[in-house]
Amino acid sequence: MPRSQKNDNFIDKTFTIIADILLRTMPTSSREKEAFAYYRDGMSAQAEGEYAEALQNYYEAMRLEVDPYDRSYILYNIGLIHTSNGEHTRALEYYYQALERNPALPQALNNIAVICHYRGEQAIEQGEPEQAESLFDQAAEYWKQALSLAPTNYMEAQNWLVVTGRSNPGENMSSGTLRARANFSERNSNEFKLDGMKTDAFTGAADNAPVDRKSVDYQPPLGQPNPENPVVFLDVKLGRGDGKQLGRIVIELKKDVVPKTAENFLQLCQQPAGQGFKESRFHRIIPGFMCQGGDFTDDNGTGGRSIYGDSFPDEDFSLKHTGPGVLSMANAGPDTNGSQFFLCVASTPWLDGKHVVFGQVIEGYEVVKAIEAIGSQSGETSEDVMIADCGVVSAKVTAHVVAPATLPRAPLRSAPVSPAWARSSLGGAAFQTASDVAHGVRTGVVPRAAVRTSAPRVARFVPAVVVAAGTAPQLARSFVAGARMPVRAFAFA
Repeated sequence: MPRSQKNDNFIDKTFTIIADILLRTMPTSSREKEAFAYYRDGMSAQAEGEYAEALQNYYEAMRLEVDPYDRSYILYNIGLIHTSNGEHTRALEYYYQALERNPALPQALNNIAVICHYRGEQAIEQGEPEQAESLFDQAAEYWKQALSLAPTNYMEAQNWLVVTGRSNPGENMSSGTLRARANFSERNSNEFKLDGMKTDAFTGAADNAPVDRKSVDYQPPLGQPNPENPVVFLDVKLGRGDGKQLGRIVIELKKDVVPKTAENFLQLCQQPAGQGFKESRFHRIIPGFMCQGGDFTDDNGTGGRSIYGDSFPDEDFSLKHTGPGVLSMANAGPDTNGSQFFLCVASTPWLDGKHVVFGQVIEGYEVVKAIEAIGSQSGETSEDVMIADCGVVSAKVTAHVVAPATLPRAPLRSAPVSPAWARSSLGGAAFQTASDVAHGVRTGVVPRAAVRTSAPRVARFVPAVVVAAGTAPQLARSFVAGARMPVRAFAFA
């Protein structure tokens, strides 16, 4: 990019100085230092508008970096470069990849929404109101997700949601609403801001906001249960042995859509401890995203097996990750389904086509919310969340009843995890990541340093070139001492 198009305010110049200090002082491995050096150089080049050089450095950082959260920030910055060049489709690919590794990334959600909104405006200009309506709806969904993570940000988007009648889910709009929306968009399109470059990669996990579980308004996300499908239960407790009971989760298995996947879960619910889900742990819980379990062999997210052998192929992707209560298969890539599963606590459309949805919670979603409260943004849990018992409720679905319950609030803590080895493709094609290695692999943790720098939060979206800037809240990383281990792990990649 010509030097005339650079933005000197894109990132505070103190970043590279602080980065050099961190490289010299923090107890990192040589691989981690090399990855961070490439990341630092990539951001410096990006700040100068040298996007080709920035991409080259980011690809090298991706080749070396194994932590999924750190990789998410690199992917986000790559997406921002493509956005700046007007390559919106390419940018969306990288934002989605970033969200797969770090769903608590409101900047990526906001930028996706800005692109959808811009495309909606283009559709209006081209005389395609129905397409515009669909794109504006997509923008609204992503902005609502971003606002749920950062309620005080994105005020322009918040106003747009209210004025256009999209702030309330399921609201029916009149035929004249689209024109009002379009008029509002024309007046305010330049007010929507793209979030800028992420400079807080290599920081470890963020602290959590408390999860409000006073009331649970829940409906099964896949619609009314099919009475011909099997129903199973998971009784959940805190701690091993005689732990505190949290309650029962009742699940419909979609055997009418994915019979093989449903049968796998059904059989594993009926096996004794050590051979199925009984006395296994929810090893990875991320508030606002999902609760993952099913590793009854290694108890850490690296193991598990199916009733068909170590793994079996993806069966069908027709069921989608439409909302809280969806039950889906965790995997280590295409056709690697074993026994690990996850329960969604939010809509996660970026997982569609990559993970097989095979069931839904029909009773006891308040127990899922209680489980969610014990997690952290790193996936670590403040207490062991165990499946005390499990089995078959009936071969057919009973009437849907959600039982109210008042559950104790579990303490929250945030802890870094040791990442597994990862693979990447240079040139920015597809990046695949193994999941976090189980807790217990690491041998020590150095607390995060509160090193901060700042840059102006100013950005405007235009069709071809984006001038964007962001904040740099934390630079120092919670480094993990100990070896990194190549393992077969199940992740959202």
